[in-house]
Amino acid sequence: MGAADVHDEQAQQQVLLPNKAVAASPPVMSAPALANAERPRGQWSSGLCDCFAAPGGGALGCVSLCMPFVQFGILTEQSEPGTVHFAGRFCPGACCFMTLDMLAACTGFLVVPGVSLLPGSALLHMPLRRAIRDKYNIEGTQCSDFLTTWCCGPCAMAQETREILIRRAAESAGVLGSAPAPAPMYMGNLILPQQPRTHQPALAVPATGVPVPPTVPPTHVAQVTLAPAKEV
Repeated sequence: MGAADVHDEQAQQQVLLPNKAVAASPPVMSAPALANAERPRGQWSSGLCDCFAAPGGGALGCVSLCMPFVQFGILTEQSEPGTVHFAGRFCPGACCFMTLDMLAACTGFLVVPGVSLLPGSALLHMPLRRAIRDKYNIEGTQCSDFLTTWCCGPCAMAQETREILIRRAAESAGVLGSAPAPAPMYMGNLILPQQPRTHQPALAVPATGVPVPPTVPPTHVAQVTLAPAKEV
């Protein structure tokens, strides 16, 4: 075997053997995870103690502080299905929160409505606050969500409701880079569905090219007869 044959055999072995020096490829991230990783974390649009701030005002603050189970039901009703318990339904969320408050009151652990020494309602409220943070990419941790919902549950509900109203208003204005959405209607703390727009029938265009309304009111045409002038 000549030197040329030995060289060719070594070249073939180098091609067939796997190249161990190749670096491992970096992990591939999904599109939502990559977008969420590139987007910086933001802050809440309003403070935790701004219970009577706009939007919502005094009605939002009074309902959140005096009847937190009602406000919790409103938040669960506005949640997307599959994100939290009782998402999209008002009555189950409000009834479950009220039951936990009543149990705390019967055992003597209730401090004020929505706040008790036992974290019963806080464990129900914490996943909802975390879902809102994840949806709007707001800073925070599970520990901070737990402490906030346990010690300041009613104030947290008011803050979360204002956040939803402010974000939806911004989306309807098109300032967040998303498709414009119908602006939410709210009375106090209640978020109402957008009223459907009435369909206006198109105007008919005759052969003359002038559009006419679909319904023409009846008109009275006066008949005028011109008599020939008499010769003087």
